[in-house]
This record gives sequence, C-alpha cells and structure tokens, in this order.
Amino acid sequence: MKRDLQELPAILVEGAKAVGKTETCTQIAQTVYNLDNEATRLMLKGAPDTILRGQKPVLLDEWQLAPEMWSFVRHEVDKGLSDGSVLFTGSSIRVNSRIHSGAGRIIRMKLRPFTIQERGMATDYIHIQTLFNLTKDDRISGQTKKGL
Repeated sequence: MKRDLQELPAILVEGAKAVGKTETCTQIAQTVYNLDNEATRLMLKGAPDTILRGQKPVLLDEWQLAPEMWSFVRHEVDKGLSDGSVLFTGSSIRVNSRIHSGAGRIIRMKLRPFTIQERGMATDYIHIQTLFNLTKDDRISGQTKKGL
C-alpha cells in the first residue's frame, strides 16, 4: 500500500470491521483526522482545504461521517493533487448513493483479515503446494485446538 500511495493521489482502504484498516494507515500517514470526532468534522466541513496543508499522506478516518470530504478530495485529484496525498478509511457500510464513486480518481484497495496461520492460532497447516503434490493414495487431514 505504501508503494501504491507513492504513485496515486488518493486511496480508499476498504475491509471488514476490525480488520486493521485504521491501524495500518496510521502507520503510513503523517497527519490523521478522526472524523468520528465532531469538532474535527465541523472544522473540516468549514475549511476542507485544511487537509491540503497537513503533512502528507493525510488520513481521513471514518470518512463516511463527512462524505463532503470525499467530494472535496475527488475534485482536488481533478485539479492535480499530488501522489501520496490522502488515505480514506472507515466503516464498510454502504454510504449515500448520491456520492460520486470516485472512479478514476480515488483508488479502492481491499484489506483482508489475517489467516489462522498469520495469527499464530494453529501450528499444523495444510499448504496449497502440498495439495498439488498429492497422489491418489494420500490422505488429507487437519484440526485446530481453537474450536474454529
């Protein structure tokens, strides 16, 4: 994502709740606006160009609570917003359908949850490569102690 941001002006990071969208983006962002904070939301609503003065990349977390920021950034991209400028994160709920999709301006990236292996929740795994190397006499089995 960090590499992609260097070549794109704005990215929307999508994914299920609690998958790590905000956490991942705060590690990249230099300026963070939490739009679930009413004072922040009101300040940006009155002066959306404030985000252009922040150190980039700027993260607009919970952007769906201030959809006018989406439109503002989309128009700034049309005006030549520099690469690596804005990250959007927020709820996976469907936002007001009257908002422009951002197609060709704000690139969507999907953040997926970690696998059981990545979380360290099991020690025995069936690897895909092993499945490709099976003969007709081989048996596949596996279990986890986590009750999954």
